[in-house]
Amino acid sequence: MTLLRVGKEPFLALLVLALGLLALWETRELNEMSAVFPQTVGGILTGLGLFYLLYSLFRPVSRKGGTAVDRRRVLLMTTAMVGYVLLIGVIGFLPATLVFTGFSAWVLQGRESASLSRAMLFAVVVSVGFFLLFRYVFLVPFPTGIFGN
Repeated sequence: MTLLRVGKEPFLALLVLALGLLALWETRELNEMSAVFPQTVGGILTGLGLFYLLYSLFRPVSRKGGTAVDRRRVLLMTTAMVGYVLLIGVIGFLPATLVFTGFSAWVLQGRESASLSRAMLFAVVVSVGFFLLFRYVFLVPFPTGIFGN
């Protein structure tokens, strides 16, 4: 590995690292139950920020050029994110997340013959997994929307 010129990546990595450390610092006096989620996120951000910082400074030299941006896919994903934010309050976290994750997985598969069934299976596993983790482990309340609890 060789040291590369410093671009914008190390600064972004330092920002992520600082945000993680700030989260850990600000939650140090919370009671144990209240601190679980923010300290977990802070720890993950700190670890990933440190990893990204080291990677951005010591990554192998790449001679490849960048890849072209698929503007259609960017527009679809931007629209999907805006739709997700708008829908989450109306229909609730779980249904909105199922729709968003399924659509995103389908769009990002990147093949013309992308499997809708594979995207929906992924959406169910990821959405239900996150719902159970945050609702019952981290005790985070979610918007219920028109479907209630």
